[in-house]
Amino acid sequence: EMESLARDYVELEEMNAAVMRPVFPPPYALEIPGVTPEQRGEEVAAEERTRLGLGDGPVADLRSLLEDAVGIRVFYLNLPQKVGGLFACNDELGACIVINRSHPPTRGNWSLAHEYGHFLTTRYIADVSFTHDHWGKMAAERFADAFAKNFLMPRTGVMRRLSGSVQALGKER
Repeated sequence: EMESLARDYVELEEMNAAVMRPVFPPPYALEIPGVTPEQRGEEVAAEERTRLGLGDGPVADLRSLLEDAVGIRVFYLNLPQKVGGLFACNDELGACIVINRSHPPTRGNWSLAHEYGHFLTTRYIADVSFTHDHWGKMAAERFADAFAKNFLMPRTGVMRRLSGSVQALGKER
């Protein structure tokens, strides 16, 4: 179904002379000696946020960002409840992410960021993200979870907001 949607998307682009020619960022190395997948996820998230000019605040519309700034096609479909999202990329159809439409929006954003992490590292290896940690021990999954966490809520932004809240509480007293 994802492939069919991607083919339809490409066909519509061609019919309207609006073919998307994304320039994807070079893939990031997934494994670096002496660096855990969790550390690497945080590093890549920071680099991507900088590359995309996001600062350390929240991303207002992740789907639009990935479609417009990166060139990834994002679809929402009804998937089995245990599947959060899917990712695939090839030279003919480009990069596509499918998110489970039946999941809450916050879960959908997590799945979208997680799959984006796979795109950034293992671009031509398709991925299916399960909501339970069936593959939690694999380095690529640990990386993608760490990437999603740090891409969506970077430590510096969280700490800045927390400090601001604490200061505001102190002024009220």
